[in-house]
Amino acid sequence: MNIRFYRYPGSIKFGKMIVGLMSVLFVIIIIFVVIEPYFRQAYSDHYSSLVISLILGIIGCIFYIGCFSDIGVDDDGLLIEFFGKQYRVFWMDITGIKPFRPGFLNYWVITTDNKLTPFHRLYGLYSLKSLAPSFCIYKTTKGHEFLLMKIKEQVKLNNKTK
Repeated sequence: MNIRFYRYPGSIKFGKMIVGLMSVLFVIIIIFVVIEPYFRQAYSDHYSSLVISLILGIIGCIFYIGCFSDIGVDDDGLLIEFFGKQYRVFWMDITGIKPFRPGFLNYWVITTDNKLTPFHRLYGLYSLKSLAPSFCIYKTTKGHEFLLMKIKEQVKLNNKTK
């Protein structure tokens, strides 16, 4: 089975690494803030806001990292990379592909029937106002035209067989 990967350029990978380190830092800070009684006393008026802000920061970092997933293509379907783990999406699980509006953002959202991860439901909610698990393909992906063409071709084949 031959897998072809579509990856983002080095600058995006570097950005993902920095944001990943930020999310680890946020986790360390939130643990310290929750455990250390000083913060509860000194910032009692804003303590819950601080904890919520840190949690939202962690979710934002994970959201950013997941938006730029490397994608592998083989005869069975796609491999979506998320935090170093690859998730299989079979061709028959892909339900749609739509460009995200406004068009200047240059990315497409692919919806699936596959479970993927809870964060992939957030991509669908953010982009398409749907809770269907989704993932994104940006114009900066090397060879994105061929990848999009292959996915559209498979979606058409799936619609014909249903």
